[in-house]
Amino acid sequence: MRKAIVLVALLLGVALPAGSSAAVNTHWLTEPTCTATATALTCTGRVAGLNKNRAQAFPGTYAWIWATMYYTCSDDPAVTGVGGSSEGDPATDAPIKNGRPFSITLTPRSEPDFPLGDCPSGIWLRDPSYYGVSLTVSEGWEFNPVLAASFGTVSP
Repeated sequence: MRKAIVLVALLLGVALPAGSSAAVNTHWLTEPTCTATATALTCTGRVAGLNKNRAQAFPGTYAWIWATMYYTCSDDPAVTGVGGSSEGDPATDAPIKNGRPFSITLTPRSEPDFPLGDCPSGIWLRDPSYYGVSLTVSEGWEFNPVLAASFGTVSP
C-alpha cells in the first residue's frame, strides 16, 4: 500500500509540471481581414490560445499592423517617398483579449518618412493602396510575435 501511495505521488508530481508548462496553441478564431479607405487601413480578427501566464506577467497582448505607403511630390512626379508603420515610428498597436473581437486602424502620415528628393511645395500625394500589409499578434513589452497573417496589397 505504501509503495502505491509513493507511486501515485510520483506520477502526480511528474504530471502536474508537464500539464502546467504545456505549449499554448495560439490561433485565429476568426480569420483576420483588412480593409482600406483613402485615409485608413483597418484590420479585424479574433484570437484564442493566448498564454494567460505571460499576459499576467507582462503588460498585455497586442495586435500590430505593418504596411508600406508610397508618396509622390505634387510639384515633381520624379520625387517620391516611402512611409509606413514599419518605417520611422513604431507600428500601430491595439490591446487584445482571448476570444474577443479586435479592430486596429493605421492612419498614414501626410508626408513620407523617407523622401527620396526635395519636394519644393512640401505637398505629397499618397498612393491610396497599402503594400506589404501584415497583422501580427505579440505578447509583452518587447515585440514577441505569436501569430501573424499577411495580406499583400490592400486597396480601397
